[in-house]
Amino acid sequence: MLRVLVVDDDPGILQLLEATLRAFGGYEVQTARNADAALEVVAAQVEPFDGVFLDIQMPGCSGIVLCGRLRQMRGYADIPIIMLTAMSEQKYLNQAFALGASDYITKPFELNTLRMRFARERRNGRVHGINADRPHDGAQGDGSREDPRCLSEAFPVAGFERCVRKEAFENLVFQSSGLGRGLLNVRAVKLIRPDIFFSRLSARGFRHLMDDLALAVSIATESSGDLITHCGNGIFLCLGTGPSDLDPAALAVMLQSNARMQAAADRAGLSCRVAVGRQVPLAGLDRTNVLFGLEQAVTLVEEAEARADGWANYADWKDSAQSRGREQSRLEQRAYERMLRELMSGDERPDAP
Repeated sequence: MLRVLVVDDDPGILQLLEATLRAFGGYEVQTARNADAALEVVAAQVEPFDGVFLDIQMPGCSGIVLCGRLRQMRGYADIPIIMLTAMSEQKYLNQAFALGASDYITKPFELNTLRMRFARERRNGRVHGINADRPHDGAQGDGSREDPRCLSEAFPVAGFERCVRKEAFENLVFQSSGLGRGLLNVRAVKLIRPDIFFSRLSARGFRHLMDDLALAVSIATESSGDLITHCGNGIFLCLGTGPSDLDPAALAVMLQSNARMQAAADRAGLSCRVAVGRQVPLAGLDRTNVLFGLEQAVTLVEEAEARADGWANYADWKDSAQSRGREQSRLEQRAYERMLRELMSGDERPDAP
């Protein structure tokens, strides 16, 4: 039996969701009319809820703020938190995802869609290893996060401002782009020669390096408010709603002034440099073409890395070439798989992963 909390100031929505989820079977539902009531319900539980549905716009404390507070609580770092919203402004959605939202559904919504989204986020949590003791902001010690097992692993960086999990990032991009909400752009930032850093540093040392790079990118995009995610292979994607304020020269200065990054670079026998790709527009694209757009952003940054890189010998060139292209291949494969599903089904299912 999955235990779910629904928070909405509309009693009609609460009654509808409670009755529907119970009718689906396998759900135990509790409800709350506002953030204060929701926190009281959460505090009274012996075990954390398995998932939470939050209305974004509520009197007093908003669902966005409540989402952030829940993510700080023990046991709520990785559970699905799905926002319910009638709001169309991208900035509010970005704020919700920056504070830990997993997905969002626009009112009025189809009830089966809600159940499917919740089930998908539950699967994502199991695949990526839920750690109930890890707070969202990464404040707990190193023992609270697993070290990366391979270079391509999209492990979550410590919860710096506007850094979100890859699955949540893709959920937001898929839905926002399809609705054509104004300008929506993505660009990529990549650590140059991540393969050498990964091979010469400890797994924990490499994770610290990527944490520091994420923080630098977050600071560099503060004025444009880009959402950031780690994709693996030393790559970060930055999602913005207008021209990005990411200045490659300013980012390079930040990296050079970071003592821990420079110490890691010294241990790896490299200088700590990044490549920055051009922005790729995503607004108005369907899910398949969004995947191709994300692939293009990665391709552009890896082309920038190739231009900035130099090889001392053939072995270096071969290692570098093999480390590139992995994320493009993954995105391209997902795009073609989706195209095949659409051809076989005859229509596009908006809730397919």
